[in-house]
Amino acid sequence: MSARRAYRFAALDDAWIRVDSDAALEPFQRRFLALWPMVEGGDAPADIVVEAIGDDIDAYLLRHPALPDGALRVSSAEEAVNQIVPPLVAEVIERAARLVSLHAAAARVGDGLIVLPGDSMSGKSTLSLQLALRGARFVGDDRLLVGDGTTRGGDGGPAGVALGLTPRVRLPIHPAAGADYIAFIERHMAVEHRDDDGVATIATVDPASIGGAPFGELAPISAIVVPRRVEGDEAALDLRPLARGQAALVLLRQAATPAVDAAELVGMMSALAAGVPCWSLTFGSSARAADRLMRPLGG
Repeated sequence: MSARRAYRFAALDDAWIRVDSDAALEPFQRRFLALWPMVEGGDAPADIVVEAIGDDIDAYLLRHPALPDGALRVSSAEEAVNQIVPPLVAEVIERAARLVSLHAAAARVGDGLIVLPGDSMSGKSTLSLQLALRGARFVGDDRLLVGDGTTRGGDGGPAGVALGLTPRVRLPIHPAAGADYIAFIERHMAVEHRDDDGVATIATVDPASIGGAPFGELAPISAIVVPRRVEGDEAALDLRPLARGQAALVLLRQAATPAVDAAELVGMMSALAAGVPCWSLTFGSSARAADRLMRPLGG
């Protein structure tokens, strides 16, 4: 096992997040956190530790208070970088008041962010990439920091902060995504995971190919759109206003933060839902849905 190395990841407060690791993280960081700045070196006390487990060269233990029981075993350096994201996000929001990590995709259309919160398989990741292919600013496909906009010199309105994470896609790509989307992804993807039969199931997409927002980029939120993909009906497309209370419940289910208590989190997500227009989007074709989202939502 190589000697332990120190890495420093950018944070919003300009005090870097220090990671001590027995694994060489830099090659995987370029792949999974491509737009989250990192430098090697430094001698400050570690915020996150990645330790080799015994003589097993493929096993590591991540240590950080945000992990279950403070630690998590992983099987490779590659997986260590995958699983280091939650502790990194926890460090960022611990240091930045009034920010919450939201399980959501986001793209900047015009002057503001369309935020797409939702469960896995709801279509939010595909929609964010589809919007990017149509000229929107890609901000995230799975995680977004949200708050009242006072962080990093914002004007105080609802805002999102990019994390600079590399987008992922499930394979094979659904035909309803359209030929242009499929061709683009195939041209710019790198296979991340294969099943036991060697079939590719997950790929990463080069964020440079979609002009992705780097870590820390702030943008005002212009709309919350809750997506729901339906199978077997590519003609399905329904965009309608969503009640504030329903939107707040969706946001609460997708929100996570170690720095805010439950009562405050309810207030923050309720304020976010009250501060911008909220919509529900049911769709069968992500291409048609993205075309609709590129137009004014009130039209």
